Amino acid sequence: MVMDSKLRSFQVENMAKYDKFREIQAQKGKKIGQRLNELIEKEVKEADPQFIELTAIRSKDAPDIITPNPFV
Repeated sequence: MVMDSKLRSFQVENMAKYDKFREIQAQKGKKIGQRLNELIEKEVKEADPQFIELTAIRSKDAPDIITPNPFV
């Protein structure tokens, strides 16, 4: 499931390592946000293998649901 979310800011402890991380991800053809999502997912799976994501948020790819207005 793909959701839009904005990570406003985070603190980088070592700018040189962050720059190297950006460079590595660019070589792999990934954006930093994609890689961070992968790392978050991996960390959650390792910590709790039974974790089930129960979200009511629609994915970006879901078609718009149009309900006709009976009063028109």
